Amino acid sequence: MGVQHSVSDYDKLVSLVYQGAREQKPWLGFVDSLSAMLDARDATLFMYSKRNCNCHYFVTSDRAPHLDNALHINEVLKLNFSLEDAPAKEPTTLREVTRHLGLRQNPLIQKYLRPIEVKDVLYQDVYHDEDLVIRIALGRTRHQGEFENAERDMLSLITPHLRTALDLRNSYEESSTLAAQAMDLLGKMSIGTVVVDANKNVIAANQAAISALSKNFGITMKEGKLHLANGNTTSKFRNALDMMIAAHQRGITFQKGMAIGLESQDGLPGLDVVIKPLFLSNMPSAKLRPAALILVNDCESGSIDVEAKMLREAYNLTDREAKLVSLLGQGYTLNEAAKELQVSINTIKKHLKGTYEKLGKHRRSQVVAMLSRCTAKFI
Repeated sequence: MGVQHSVSDYDKLVSLVYQGAREQKPWLGFVDSLSAMLDARDATLFMYSKRNCNCHYFVTSDRAPHLDNALHINEVLKLNFSLEDAPAKEPTTLREVTRHLGLRQNPLIQKYLRPIEVKDVLYQDVYHDEDLVIRIALGRTRHQGEFENAERDMLSLITPHLRTALDLRNSYEESSTLAAQAMDLLGKMSIGTVVVDANKNVIAANQAAISALSKNFGITMKEGKLHLANGNTTSKFRNALDMMIAAHQRGITFQKGMAIGLESQDGLPGLDVVIKPLFLSNMPSAKLRPAALILVNDCESGSIDVEAKMLREAYNLTDREAKLVSLLGQGYTLNEAAKELQVSINTIKKHLKGTYEKLGKHRRSQVVAMLSRCTAKFI
């Protein structure tokens, strides 16, 4: 039987819809709560391609093991969409559709729903075009009764929020992908990147940053949080970071970044750091928004690290020639390279001559200079 639902029930579901946009498995908590709140056997959210008969995403409150089987899910959904192709713009029940089409023996119910005691399904489309359908659906058993107006009304109110949350999820995934690619490219340039939130929790960091901050310049990352030791330079860093986070919180988009130099314990240049505020207004939760970007350049690392494989593919070098050029970029002498590659110095000179011809260079310094601006490091 249907029950009346309170404003607090609606508020909770809306909160879970937007929270789900950031979850590792999006909307799992939402379907669990929706199923319990509307007294359903289960609740399911799925994205299905009618053209390819393929389910792109499937999350359900039903924990039955067979629902991990992609073939089973695709077969059920294919049969579902073979019954009717019209968009479910409003909450609709499967019984209504089969009655309208004159299907006395609904094959979907007979083959898949009756064995698990599902009597009826209430559903609504979040998105529907000629190919892709994104749908939220709830099932009820015989003893739970038919879906009534209270459940229809709640589904009708929640669906627009799901549509907005899906847009947020897409934006989040696109921005995350772009950010990951940017961090990877900066890492290949030996530039470390750290993204922190307003509480200085580390949201993301590339390997170059992890390596640079492990050298004890007074800034470390422990258990997902940025830690600063006491000292003059770290005090400047702390103040700059606080200023950038404050600019983020106040929406001061014209705030420029700040540069800080961190010295090693013996007073030599250690890390060049730039801190900038970040403004990503489309994040679902203010608590989870990136607040500041920290760029780290390790002054102690003067090597130009370009993988031999990349050099071989980009400049048509042999394996030995590519390994030699990579070592030269890292500061190896010819004798050190010969030892590293376990060949004679004459062999090294032969390989070096081959690289000169293929790269159009005449001196080792020219090869090293070429590596410093080599785009092969971005492959």
